[in-house]
Amino acid sequence: MTRMHDLTEDLARKLRRTGMGGVAAVLLEVAGPLALIGAQVAYIVEPLFGGEELHSIGRVLEDPKKVRLLIDQLRTDLADNDV
Repeated sequence: MTRMHDLTEDLARKLRRTGMGGVAAVLLEVAGPLALIGAQVAYIVEPLFGGEELHSIGRVLEDPKKVRLLIDQLRTDLADNDV
């Protein structure tokens, strides 16, 4: 697996664990161009809340390929759960 895939899979796993996978997939699709703003917000609040997790979220949101991969992973998981 590539580093990009690992990063998005980890984030997808965390979103599924909280039950927010479907909601996150829809929001990422609807607000596509705004994901870059979300990345900047993650970077801005990172010093306040600390942790590598916010930095990882920012790295995913700033790259349209990573956002698409995350959406695809979340959608695949939703389809698997419907079966």
